[in-house]
Amino acid sequence: MSDEETFARDSERGTRRWRDGWNGRRIAIVASVALNLFFIGLIGAWQGRIIFGGPPPGPPIPQMMRGALRELPEDDRHLLEKTFEERRMEIARLAEGLRRTRSAMSRSLRQGDFDAADFDAKATDARQARSRLDAELHRVYRDAASGMTPQGRAKLAGARRPG
Repeated sequence: MSDEETFARDSERGTRRWRDGWNGRRIAIVASVALNLFFIGLIGAWQGRIIFGGPPPGPPIPQMMRGALRELPEDDRHLLEKTFEERRMEIARLAEGLRRTRSAMSRSLRQGDFDAADFDAKATDARQARSRLDAELHRVYRDAASGMTPQGRAKLAGARRPG
């Protein structure tokens, strides 16, 4: 075998090896870029949540009802869930109003020159908002209880309820 043939064969192997290596590098580069974009997105979402605030918290009413719902017989549980679902939008509206009044109280406390009268007014608004929400929740329980079995009402009486 001549030197030219040996050189050609070695050159071909080197080119093939380089091409094969480049395919692996290409995959690694694409994977690296994808991971970097993923982490940039996570960090951006995390920072955006800090800067712009997260979604408003949902009303804790379903959590409050879970205790009552666990204890009820199945038919009574479905009745309470149905009654709550019928008024979910109103309850959510009242819960949002309560959240806003509590936020206003917090803003009043954070002001540089604290105004006690302003805080008292905001606290009164918050108490009234809480009272309206409790009244609506009590109506849900009252309306559901009117159709429940005596055993279901007894279980509801022992469960944790709002207000």
